[in-house]
Amino acid sequence: MNAEEWIRAKVSRAFHASVDAGIGRWSSEDDEADPEWGQVLYKYSDHRMSLALFEEGCERLGDDRSERLAYAEIQDVVPLLLTELVRVRDLDAIVGIGVRLRTRTAVIDVPLRVYSTLCPTLKHIADYFSLRAR
Repeated sequence: MNAEEWIRAKVSRAFHASVDAGIGRWSSEDDEADPEWGQVLYKYSDHRMSLALFEEGCERLGDDRSERLAYAEIQDVVPLLLTELVRVRDLDAIVGIGVRLRTRTAVIDVPLRVYSTLCPTLKHIADYFSLRAR
């Protein structure tokens, strides 16, 4: 199984319950592939931001700031401290996922309802690429 197939399967397993609960959606025929990152796998959007997971990267767009991250560049994912996470009660509250890339550190701000699936998924993807590099 190549990296794109593994990521496609991982995103499908991880976000299945979210999509069933109405949190985001799978790609459709209307979603154009990204020339750099391939097909769209999953999308979430609300009035503040949108998130797209592709075969080779993810993109978070918003009024405040935007991030584009290639999965192969992710070296580590830094979740919120548990003491901070337990204080967040609103599923629509924006929380940050710290992402250490080869050349910089980024923060992906998403609603808590997306964070709970996206954070561990990005961590698994980072671990996958780390193991492949060895």
